[in-house]
Amino acid sequence: MEKIITDDINMNLEEILTPNGSVKVGMKYPYTVGEVGGLMELLPQGGFYMKLVANDVNQDDINLFRYGDVAIKTLFNNDKVYMLIRFGDGTLLYEILFDPTLYPDKELTKINLHESNIIHCIFIDKESGKVQGIKMFNFPLDTYKKLVEAWTEALDNHKYTEEYHEYCVGFFGQDIGYWWEAIL
Repeated sequence: MEKIITDDINMNLEEILTPNGSVKVGMKYPYTVGEVGGLMELLPQGGFYMKLVANDVNQDDINLFRYGDVAIKTLFNNDKVYMLIRFGDGTLLYEILFDPTLYPDKELTKINLHESNIIHCIFIDKESGKVQGIKMFNFPLDTYKKLVEAWTEALDNHKYTEEYHEYCVGFFGQDIGYWWEAIL
């Protein structure tokens, strides 16, 4: 089910603090940019960090990220979640894969998952390595509760990473736009 995050909890930022300093819009991203796509991590005291990397970023993409509504669609299969996030009504659409079992302290991970539904998101141009936008938004509460429930259950599944990989591979055969339309 698609959830629109309203403007009052969809804020553009010019800068965020990181353990090694700050990251600002317009600066070269000080860490590894990585591949094109989306990456989400759980922050140590709760909440999430999302990095989105794109090729051929233009002003329309930047405007969609900064000023477009944020929409999230999720598909649940017990403890596995396939998630899509879209900015505005254009092509700025990402798959967000997240495996909570990769964190070594399972009990601390359970606690941190419950701490906050806030997402700090950075949009990076792959070619220049520059930060094109920073947003802070959140998962809608009903979606967040379902995500935390699934991810908490995943922490008790010793074969989760392998099973999650198998689950996600099935989505990679179709274009991401197909899944955006197919998931209600």
